[in-house]
Parts: sequence; structure tokens; C-alpha cells
Amino acid sequence: MECNLREIENYRAAEFELLNHGATVRYVHAWKDERGWHFTNRGEPLWFEDTRYYSKRAIADRLGFAILEEMVSKIGIDLTMLLSAKLSDASAVTT
Repeated sequence: MECNLREIENYRAAEFELLNHGATVRYVHAWKDERGWHFTNRGEPLWFEDTRYYSKRAIADRLGFAILEEMVSKIGIDLTMLLSAKLSDASAVTT
């Protein structure tokens, strides 16, 4: 399995994607563009997600770095460490 995470500060976006053999199993994305905020999530929620965030009134509060960090820490991924090289996105292979 591969887990892709991305938070793009300048573009106000956060993304979580879990893949299995190259196929997307779970995808959650919140972003802002010139038309406003948007939110999408596809696939069945995973045990480590707190889906209560996804129903927050403000889309900006549904997914961000703190929420991504909380999610992946439950599966043993240290997001802060992955991003310590000042990368804007991270991939981690999990079993």
C-alpha cells in the first residue's frame, strides 16, 4: 500500500490518497480555488479517519495538516518527519 499526502499552503489545499497496487482505495481532498472551497471524498472511510471532520460547516476545517498528521500517526507514519526536508508532499509505503 502507498499513502500520498499533500498540503499546499499557497494554494490552500490538503489531500489524502491511499493506493493499493496503484489503484486508489481512499481519496479525501479539500481545496480552494477562484470559485471558493471544495471538498470531495471517495471510497470507504478507513479505521484511522475521524469522519466527523468532514461534516464541519467550513470546508477549510475539514482537512488540513493537523488532521492529516492525526490520521497517519494512527498507522505509524510520522508526517512531520517526512516533511522535515521542506517537501510539499509525501509518500509513505505501508504494509
